[in-house]
Amino acid sequence: MQKPRELIIILILFLVQFIDVLDFMIVMPLGPDFAIDLRIPHSRLGLLASSYTLAAAFAGILSSTIVDKYERKRLFIFTLIGLILANIFSANAWNFNSLLFSRFLAGVFGGPMTSICFAIVADLFEDKRRGAVMGKIMSGFSFAAILGVPIGLKLSTNFGWSFSFYTVALLGVVTCILIFFYMPEITEHLESAKTNKVSYRSLFSDSSYVLAFVTAFFGSMAAFMVIPYISPFLQLNMGFPRQNIEMIYFIGGIGSFFAMHITGKIIDKTSSTLTSIISNLFILFTLILGFILAIPTIPVIVVFASFMIGMSIRNVSNYTLFSKVPHLNDRAGFMSVISCVQHLSASAGAIATSLIVAEYNNRLEYMNIAAIIALLLFLLGTISLSKVERKVRVKE
Repeated sequence: MQKPRELIIILILFLVQFIDVLDFMIVMPLGPDFAIDLRIPHSRLGLLASSYTLAAAFAGILSSTIVDKYERKRLFIFTLIGLILANIFSANAWNFNSLLFSRFLAGVFGGPMTSICFAIVADLFEDKRRGAVMGKIMSGFSFAAILGVPIGLKLSTNFGWSFSFYTVALLGVVTCILIFFYMPEITEHLESAKTNKVSYRSLFSDSSYVLAFVTAFFGSMAAFMVIPYISPFLQLNMGFPRQNIEMIYFIGGIGSFFAMHITGKIIDKTSSTLTSIISNLFILFTLILGFILAIPTIPVIVVFASFMIGMSIRNVSNYTLFSKVPHLNDRAGFMSVISCVQHLSASAGAIATSLIVAEYNNRLEYMNIAAIIALLLFLLGTISLSKVERKVRVKE
């Protein structure tokens, strides 16, 4: 692949990641705004996140046996158009139920879109460079935090929260145009898919596949026992001003941007297991000091920005390794199941915390219990990831 064409493809995949992450991430810090405007109890905000993840899970498992039968580019555009329409619906939500449904619709298209994105990375980039490429593409997460969330929150403050969803839809339209003109057709997998048909049995009978699914489950459930409640916890329990929430995402996004690029290069030279252990150091720092002990003297920005850095390192570690697990004929199908497992476990995590926490005297109580459970799940995720990596190296 020629260098200019390669850079354009990386840019397109980066934008898709940026849009997908922003579409999901912007809902969480806007939670208190929804609560006021649509009269939603703070304790139910986690359901908005779980509706997206639940839909993405079902879409992932239903599409896993068929996505490898189609050309990637056309399927990519189809899912992105669906996400654009879902965001327009979200912008015009009039109550909790309509917003919940629009987030469910976004998950139906957003889940498969991400799977196709990572399948394309595996199709076009060789193993020894994949960590570095994955770091660049997944830095869309960082830019969503650095630019997307602060701008979305500012738009919400000045013009209402609907403008945030309209912005995501507009970015989707621009990316669709870029995909149409610059993304090559990817058909190499089609011939292999004809002779090696993908089925649920083939996806779940391979021990390395199943172990990867277990790893995805642990990490995603742990993360979403915490993520939907960061903004409400900061504002209600720690008295952090609403107008300064953007700063946390901005600083955390900058840190995660550099961390992702460094992580990708480290993975190519060492291992995903090592970088996953490093990610745990950042994550445990936040969970113990921010939620379990809730030490008020430590700066809030430092504690919670470290969580974003840790999660970004973990995501690059996991997805780089996951991209090396499947065969050519079932890459998108495998990634669809990974997406399904992650979104289903994320939904379970958000729902679990909503059942644990309670709102008393304008405070969220029992978040320390949820954080302890999340901590244990993160550690289990790293153990299972190391086992996946051993199997991949044996296969290679």
